[in-house]
Amino acid sequence: MRKVFIIFLVLITCGGLIYLYLNKNSYQVYTVKRELLVKSVYATGVVKKGDEIEAKSQVAGYVEKILKDTGESVKKGELLAVIENEPLKEEIKQVEEKIKRISEKLKPSSSFRRSYIQRIKAQEEKVKLLKAKLKRRKSLYERELISKEAYEELKTQYESELYSLRALKEEYKKTLKDLENELKVLQKKREYLLKEYKKYQIRSPIDGVILKRNAEVGDYVNTFMETKPLFVIGERGKTKTLIEIDEEYAPLVKEGQKVLVKLEGYPDKVFVGKVKKVYGKIDERKKTLTAELEVNYDVEPISGMSAEANVIIEERKALAIPVKTVKEGYVILLKGTKKVKRKVQLGERFGDFVEVRSGLKEGDKILIEE
Repeated sequence: MRKVFIIFLVLITCGGLIYLYLNKNSYQVYTVKRELLVKSVYATGVVKKGDEIEAKSQVAGYVEKILKDTGESVKKGELLAVIENEPLKEEIKQVEEKIKRISEKLKPSSSFRRSYIQRIKAQEEKVKLLKAKLKRRKSLYERELISKEAYEELKTQYESELYSLRALKEEYKKTLKDLENELKVLQKKREYLLKEYKKYQIRSPIDGVILKRNAEVGDYVNTFMETKPLFVIGERGKTKTLIEIDEEYAPLVKEGQKVLVKLEGYPDKVFVGKVKKVYGKIDERKKTLTAELEVNYDVEPISGMSAEANVIIEERKALAIPVKTVKEGYVILLKGTKKVKRKVQLGERFGDFVEVRSGLKEGDKILIEE
């Protein structure tokens, strides 16, 4: 980082200078007036995207797909990349196929259920006919018109078919129950497998923009070995500018102070902001203090872009004259066409200008000898 130092600014207008020729010598005439004098601390820093969140892999494997690149916008939960795991994908596929088959069977209109219902109805009709027949045969037997053997034979047939009907209904009920239980088990298994597969899907944790992509298709990633995240995502529209202030001038910088910022990518623009936060600890290695700025950027700065800042320590209006008009505490005052030597008491210097505390008044004209 460049050394931080105090700079002084003065806002002037070219209208304060005119050219004059006296005694064949060329002079500039400066009209004394009150100028806006600014004292500031210069610092350098960097722009960052609000909160920067890292997206890392939870599993080891080879990168199968990259779906987003640096600079692209993303939504929270959006898929960024996929880590290869064919066996897991195949297992999920098989489980889903089983779930589909069982779900189809359990539909009221399925051929599986219709077939069972048709068999039950046919058996019910059979039992119904046998019951009616048995009733007639019983009447004949009671009137001793048929033998007991003939009656008992039909009765046994009826009871056998009735038993078959009840068994068929029970079988249907049990089959449905078994299928429903199997479906629940498969659904839980699928839920577990999909949860596992999610570990192989790298998704954006926030709405934002991709700041960095550190992987290519085919790269091997390992949670124990990985030192860099696969992606770094920054919050869109939210930026923070961090500057480093030399420890010598750190006590001068306070929260709320106005700041003027220039960005490396926008050399012709000056952005206005304020000191949002001053971190309370000096970096022992760099001998600097970090401050966070809140800047009204009307552009979308790239995260990591270099910044130069002037933190305004003091602003005031005062009489000021160019330093080069002063020689050993005196200036040449122009009165009409006469030159008069005038002693002046000076204050602080602001770049090429110096504050005048006494000896001149607003509107006086002094000479700048060429």
